Amino acid sequence: HPDILPILLETKQACTDPHLLSNGVSLQERILHFLAAENIRLTVSLYGMEENHDFIRGSGTFKKSLETIAKAVALKINTSIQCTLSTKNANDILSLISLAERLGVTHLSFMRMKPLGRGQDLKDETLTGEELRTVIERVHEARKNSTVQVIFKDPLDNVFNKELRDASLENGCVMGGCRAGIESIFIDPAAQIFPCPFLR
Repeated sequence: HPDILPILLETKQACTDPHLLSNGVSLQERILHFLAAENIRLTVSLYGMEENHDFIRGSGTFKKSLETIAKAVALKINTSIQCTLSTKNANDILSLISLAERLGVTHLSFMRMKPLGRGQDLKDETLTGEELRTVIERVHEARKNSTVQVIFKDPLDNVFNKELRDASLENGCVMGGCRAGIESIFIDPAAQIFPCPFLR
C-alpha cells in the first residue's frame, strides 16, 4: 500500500501493540528499517515448507520470505511466523518449528484453514475433527522442547489443551477461545477494519 508508513504510524498511536502481517515476498528494506525504528512487530506467513509454500504462493516465494525474515531478525525486529494448516501441510509442523528455531524468530503460530472466503473452494483440504485433534496434540508435544514459543491459535484449543482447561477451572472463567475483537483487530489493505480476518 502506498500509504503503509502513515497507516502504521496511526496504528501505533491507536494500539498498544501493533504489528504488520506480510507474506514477506516484496517487503521493502525501507519498511523493515521503519519497523525497527518504531518497534513494530512483523509476522510473516508461511504455508508450510518450501514445496507446499511455493505450490500456493508461487515458485521462489519461500526463499524470498525467508530472506525477509532473516533481514528482520538481523534488524532486531520482533519477528514471528504464522502458518495456516490444512491437510496439505499438516505434516510440515515439526519442520516449521525447527526452521523457526534456526531463523531466530520469537514465536511460531499455527491456525487451521477455515472454509470461509477463499477457503470456501478448499473444503476438501480442511482438517477433520480427528485430524485437528492430532494436529493440536502434535503442536503441544513439540513446543515442550522448542526454543521458540509455539502457539496454536484456535478456539478449539480449549477443548484439547489441558493447561487451558485447568486454568479456566482455577480462575472461574474461560481462558482462551475466540480472540475476535478482544485480543486484536484486523485492518486490510483497503483500510477496512474487522474483528477477525476470517470475517471479511
